[in-house]
Amino acid sequence: MGKKQTNEIEVRKDGFAFGKNRLLIEGDPGFDNWAAFGETLKQVDGALHWWIGDWLNFGEARYGERYAQAIEDTGFAYATLRDDKWVSSRFGVSRRRDILSWSHHKEVAGLDETEQDKLLDAAIKEKYSVRQLRQAKIESTKRLPVSKAHYEVIYADPPSWENVAEICQIPVATMAAADAALFLWVPVPMIDEALQVIKTWGFDYASMFIWDREKVMYSDYNAVRHEVLLVCVRGNYKPGTFYSSVQRIACDKSIHTKPPKFYEIIEKMYAGAKRINLFATKKRKGWDMYLKELS
Repeated sequence: MGKKQTNEIEVRKDGFAFGKNRLLIEGDPGFDNWAAFGETLKQVDGALHWWIGDWLNFGEARYGERYAQAIEDTGFAYATLRDDKWVSSRFGVSRRRDILSWSHHKEVAGLDETEQDKLLDAAIKEKYSVRQLRQAKIESTKRLPVSKAHYEVIYADPPSWENVAEICQIPVATMAAADAALFLWVPVPMIDEALQVIKTWGFDYASMFIWDREKVMYSDYNAVRHEVLLVCVRGNYKPGTFYSSVQRIACDKSIHTKPPKFYEIIEKMYAGAKRINLFATKKRKGWDMYLKELS
């Protein structure tokens, strides 16, 4: 065989080597080796998301790199990179089950470690598919004590975004009902971190409202004068008959607190729902309070 290209990666199986756009096979490796290499390819495909996630987490911790460079380097979409990074951060290497796929781990990544381990162990024992694991997760959530898992609407306005890991540790995943809505306030420069929090809490992003503060704040890239209220869902929990035509609410630039109008919209969207206000400092009728101070 001719000179090997510099971008080849040697694979530790006789007769096989990866090229940039091909698999190189030297001579006749024999049927057993050929079949065994098929298992290697399967493992590589399953490991790729872990590799990317670990690579992203290392780069962010060491160099402060974010997704722009990663998208350019890998060619993967932002959503793929975000999920890879988030799932890898939720499972240390010692807690990853080799016998289960990355998708199995992703399915339970939003739960606390005790629930993660419980469901992953069950998935191994019962040979759950990803869909079966998802159903087991839903059933497990429904069986949680009412005091921990009955809120259908959760409203969160963190007083600080300096410690995202601390926000992630709030037990929202076990506090929420199986079908629930989350409304999360976030400054525009912190949307990437907010998406990590949303996933950790067990929700998916759906839409947003905009608060136009009419007072300019400066970020590293441009001047912004608004904050966003992310609308997120868990399970199947769509609003009732009320549909808000409002997306943007403006207020006088001297006002620093969120306009009550947002509460009113949520209460109409989910009339009769059991609601809780995280980080609340003042009681509002129809809402429970969960006061959490951040360091």
